[in-house]
Amino acid sequence: MKDLISMEVFKMMADQLTIPVFITAPQIAQEPVRIGYSNKAFLTLVESEILNESFGLTLGLSEDSAIDLKVKSMLLQERESEIDLLMTTATGKKNWVTFRLKPLTINDQLFFFWQQEFKSN
Repeated sequence: MKDLISMEVFKMMADQLTIPVFITAPQIAQEPVRIGYSNKAFLTLVESEILNESFGLTLGLSEDSAIDLKVKSMLLQERESEIDLLMTTATGKKNWVTFRLKPLTINDQLFFFWQQEFKSN
């Protein structure tokens, strides 16, 4: 069963978290992946003061079509997943970041909730 909340409640909860989180809009196969909302911790992670709607640009991902296809495939499956991405921040730092994503219903519309995962070595 998918969780059902309003966008206002989601934003209030996300803004209270200290871990980076964002949501992506429902995926249409031919459309680019878009970020709908992020918290301040996410903007700190990508070293930016503003959210760029483009998933790849915001995360500083290269124009690698294999990454784009993998992310789109995960979103089209509409199930919980995990992915490791090599991000380049706004200031040029490169970091491997693991994200867990989960389907989430907000205002009766499907989104995907992305949360940075911290793995212990």
